[in-house]
Amino acid sequence: MKNKTIRLFGLLCSLILLASASVSAYAALPSEEKVSPHASAYLTAYTAWAVRSSSDQVYVYYDVTGAGTVGCLGAKLIVIEMKDGSKWTPVKTYTGTTSNGMLFLNNNGHGGNIVYQGTSGTQYRAIVTIFGGSSTTNGDSRIVTTNTV
Repeated sequence: MKNKTIRLFGLLCSLILLASASVSAYAALPSEEKVSPHASAYLTAYTAWAVRSSSDQVYVYYDVTGAGTVGCLGAKLIVIEMKDGSKWTPVKTYTGTTSNGMLFLNNNGHGGNIVYQGTSGTQYRAIVTIFGGSSTTNGDSRIVTTNTV
């Protein structure tokens, strides 16, 4: 278990390093070459990805950046899907709340993860509904499909 935790921590550190290198490269561009798109009035950037452990646990991570301080930010819904032949079938749904930590109040960014116990030999992915708004019910949503693991 300790080895798995160390490997997972190493993977997260690598992802953070990669993200910071991308930001540095963007910052080095002349201002006329920079584009500053916003996903919405509440969301500046968002991503979600999946990682599978050697014990078939599926970790689904999400990261959301708000356009300034946002009333509510995070993942409103995560649906784990398994590949069944040529189609994807939902197997587990996680609903985001402030109580379970998937949604966070009054912040400019939020990231988190859920863990699903998968089965060996089965492919999984997640459909993540990212949310940013003035409250838990009023705002914008975007849907991200993770990589397959």
